[in-house]
Amino acid sequence: MKKILIFLAIIIFALTLYYLLASPNRNSNVKFQVINSFEDCVAAGYDVSDDIPSRCLTPDGRVFSAIVNNESFEDDNILIEPEPDLDLAQSCQDAGGSWLAEFNECEHVGGMWCSNNGGIFNDCASACRNNPEAEFCTQQCVLVCSFNY
Repeated sequence: MKKILIFLAIIIFALTLYYLLASPNRNSNVKFQVINSFEDCVAAGYDVSDDIPSRCLTPDGRVFSAIVNNESFEDDNILIEPEPDLDLAQSCQDAGGSWLAEFNECEHVGGMWCSNNGGIFNDCASACRNNPEAEFCTQQCVLVCSFNY
């Protein structure tokens, strides 16, 4: 009787392991896309807001903002002037983040702060994203707000 129970336990374990490893994508119609920018988000067909700057929302809750290069926009006869350059480093630190001047990034801030400051938010950036020569990198998500200027 003991042998039968052990055999059944091994069979159940093997089937469970096979199910988890052999079929990680249970919905074969969904294609994996890496979304790291506003342009990627739009190209993937996700919703884009009518705000200025435009924002694209992914199903997993990430928000990417279009880059505004200090241009004026006219919307329904209302002229919207760009905000003066903010001291992003200080603002980042005031929000509890860490400013990486070399990469124009603010780590450890939320998507709302990022959107409000015109950045591109990534809620799961690689901890080794700025070190392409890293030989070992842990798999952890880092909240990052990037600025392309």
